[in-house]
Amino acid sequence: MVARQAFMVGDHFKFPFGQGLHVGEVGIIDAIARSIRCAGEIVLGGVEQLPRLKDLGIDSVAMGIGDNTARQSLARLSQESGFNLPSLVHPEAIVSRDVELGEGVVIAAGAIINPACRIGDNVLINTAASIDHESIISSGAHVAPGVRMAGRVCVGQGAFVGVGSVVIDNVRIGAGAIIGAGSLVLQDVPDGAVVYGAPAKVIRQVEG
Repeated sequence: MVARQAFMVGDHFKFPFGQGLHVGEVGIIDAIARSIRCAGEIVLGGVEQLPRLKDLGIDSVAMGIGDNTARQSLARLSQESGFNLPSLVHPEAIVSRDVELGEGVVIAAGAIINPACRIGDNVLINTAASIDHESIISSGAHVAPGVRMAGRVCVGQGAFVGVGSVVIDNVRIGAGAIIGAGSLVLQDVPDGAVVYGAPAKVIRQVEG
């Protein structure tokens, strides 16, 4: 029997339906949607609909949320409500057979993940990002479109690597760090640091 899934999406991030990942889907959960349809699919309402969906036999919720904090929070809520968090790999992504994927991972079109990588729970690997051998992307992180990441890179929990950034081999990006778009990362990034530039430099710490 095909699993019936609902999809959570952010205000701007319509990936799962918009790029053709139809997996026995039911509809979209989006509390701030401006219409009853999103990417051609029915908007079911906000998270208050989760108990009703569970009663209807929906067993899985897939995340299409770009914001790391929101994605992890809603993943916890969904699991506490008894839903599975499937991982979705776009058919136009390339993922080596020995890559380890956690729960709730979304890998977008054109992404490439090379051998011996480990991808943690609720990670988003966005469009056309490439991650080379033996890299580790920790839970809740977001690798944005067009990122180029060399081998043996470690991305900490909840970190964000911005659009088009380049990360050289053996670099550690700390938990909760934010890498600005187009950065060239040549050295380790501390936990909670905001860095950008070419080469990337620490600008400040994440607020809060």
